Amino acid sequence: YYILNRQNLGQVVDITGNSKSNGANVESWALNYGNNQRFTFTLGSDGYYTIKNVGSGLMLDVAWDSTSRGANVEQYKANGGTNQKWVVKAEGSYVSIRSLNGGYYLDTFGGRAYNGANFDIWDGHSNNNQGQYFKLNKV
Repeated sequence: YYILNRQNLGQVVDITGNSKSNGANVESWALNYGNNQRFTFTLGSDGYYTIKNVGSGLMLDVAWDSTSRGANVEQYKANGGTNQKWVVKAEGSYVSIRSLNGGYYLDTFGGRAYNGANFDIWDGHSNNNQGQYFKLNKV
């Protein structure tokens, strides 16, 4: 899947620089159809999803296993931790993606989608103009 940002459907979740390294940052970037922008969603027997980048084979991960609002989102090797487990919930024609760690949502920092905008985890917003709603486009 490509994970398109509701704020700007031309912007997608992207692994910075097409990196294959643990700790590489997750950012917003213009859709270019690279494998660093493609993800697989796997529903575990525990009812939570893991989200794996196709290009690197690494998981979306809340950095340092943080449960704090504002924690950075990166990619990291699979470790089975709650910082790599996500709740994907339909919200009309979009989805929200909530981390099991702290219960915060995948969030475009500042609610704006542009090249290089960072992803963190943040409180849920009732205002659907925030950068927490995504469209999943099947590859």
